[in-house]
Amino acid sequence: MNYLTQTESNLLNINSANDTLGDLISIIKIDHKENRGKLLSNIGLIKDRIEFIWLALSRSKILWKAYDSKEKQPQALCKSFDGVQPNGGITMRNALCSNCPDSQWANGKPPLCCEIFNMLCLDVETQSPFIYGVKRTGIKSLRLLKAQIRHSQSIPFAGIPAHLCFKIELKPKAENTYFIPQFTILTQCSEQESKFYHDLAIRFTQVQAIEVDPEDLNGNGTH
Repeated sequence: MNYLTQTESNLLNINSANDTLGDLISIIKIDHKENRGKLLSNIGLIKDRIEFIWLALSRSKILWKAYDSKEKQPQALCKSFDGVQPNGGITMRNALCSNCPDSQWANGKPPLCCEIFNMLCLDVETQSPFIYGVKRTGIKSLRLLKAQIRHSQSIPFAGIPAHLCFKIELKPKAENTYFIPQFTILTQCSEQESKFYHDLAIRFTQVQAIEVDPEDLNGNGTH
């Protein structure tokens, strides 16, 4: 059954019980621990690869204190849900992100505050949405994907953004001692499929707001 079109049973929603549970969207990360090199979701799914449609993109920021192997559950010093202004953290900064010294390059070194690009995607196999956060060394892969879509020889359908017209593969790629995302364009969607995905993208970004907490996207690696 299509996850995005099925309706909830009324038996699960007596006095709004089901509504109170919310609607959890899966967050996918590259595991760097027990399932090293696998795609791991926060609802327990493990995959080698995912074929997806790229619905939308947002960004967030997060600042961690220096890594300490003894600290099992580190907390963010500061975080921003929109990459513009802080929303939380144990020592939340007062300045806008653009004015914060932790967001600036210094002496050729990247900012201490990590920028995350949040890809809202649709798993083609399960027809369920998920979020994949791209950060640090993985951003190069996302830039390449964007360029490939933009300069694709296939002409997108009228009125539909190009990123909604392609089925894309995500799988981890080994690089030195860690893994980064590898994106590969597989096939172009039909016009009917692209229109369907366009409607979904509008639904998710305009009808129901999706707020991404960058702390949830950290995973157990840094790439």
